[in-house]
Amino acid sequence: MLFFSMAAYYPLLGRYYQELGFSGTQIGVLFSTATFITMFMQPVWGLICDKKGKCKGAFILMHVVIALIILFVPYIKNYWLLLMVMSAHFTFQCGLFPLLDTMIYKDSYDFGSIRLWGSIGFSAMVLFSGRISELIGLKSMFFVYSLFMLVSLAVALKIKEVENISAEKKQTEKKGIKSLFKKNYILFSIMGFFTMGAFITGSQYFSILFSDKGGSMTTFGITYFFFAISEVPFLKLSKKIIRRYGAERIILISGIILLARNFLYMSAKTYQILLYTSILMGSFIGLLLPAVAVFIKEKTEPENRATAVTVYSAISMGLGPMIFQFSSGIIYDFVNISAIYMFLCLLILIGISISRILENDSKRSRRVSSKTIKA
Repeated sequence: MLFFSMAAYYPLLGRYYQELGFSGTQIGVLFSTATFITMFMQPVWGLICDKKGKCKGAFILMHVVIALIILFVPYIKNYWLLLMVMSAHFTFQCGLFPLLDTMIYKDSYDFGSIRLWGSIGFSAMVLFSGRISELIGLKSMFFVYSLFMLVSLAVALKIKEVENISAEKKQTEKKGIKSLFKKNYILFSIMGFFTMGAFITGSQYFSILFSDKGGSMTTFGITYFFFAISEVPFLKLSKKIIRRYGAERIILISGIILLARNFLYMSAKTYQILLYTSILMGSFIGLLLPAVAVFIKEKTEPENRATAVTVYSAISMGLGPMIFQFSSGIIYDFVNISAIYMFLCLLILIGISISRILENDSKRSRRVSSKTIKA
């Protein structure tokens, strides 16, 4: 339900800003300011939840505040007022997914088997959101978003969360936080900065790209449906794939897939190319998210896992997109939409290089462990 509600507005946000008459630079500022707030607030939400030992209270609060704030958006035409309201919205919205992920990590559930229902929910709504927006207007999608956030809230109230084990927590808390700054976690976060930053930026400008290539909002909804639904089989099989090849290698492969995807966007001449190849694109998220979940679970202390998740999210979904969205807005103003995706390809190449280092370090660690066991 959470992903279902998000699909009502998120893929169309760039097109909505464009419809209001904002320039590429203004759109870049709107996107980047939201992610600037995300960068700072996600670790704050993680620290609060780690201190309390539970995430559910904050998770519920976010639903309530978001459902109320978003109702003001359709009535705002002033650029600076919209910037303030959307910033307030993202202050709470940015914590939803990291806290949901953390609640999954704390139990014994297979991450991919839970997260695939997010892809199903997202694809179910996005299939119709483009057509609905054409019938009732883009601004009306914010009311749909608010309504289904309340439905998501009703389900969230029923969640039974596993509480953190707090024995000797004060003694282990400092150790857990320090463990985040080991070499592999730092490299992992830098990789997320480039790879996820490029992915999120490309996703937010995608509605503009699709429109510029001649596609309608109805066709856009169908395209996004294939994006989302194609994630499901990869999420379902992710546990077996990661167990066989390792999280680091899957992160590397995901980066290569994302590079191919953005190169295709850069070179596409018509929207039909984007539509016909959309079903191949779900492999990136379908493989990356479970691999990230495994990496974090293996490399961080349990009592500080919410902090680990939110710090990574702040860097990969906050700092990276903030810089790249603003830069992309300027590129759009002075060049064109295809140049944005050329820029993103360069960023992804950097992320792939760092992923390769992580994979090599993992191979060395396994060889050392194997020699130790034999000895």
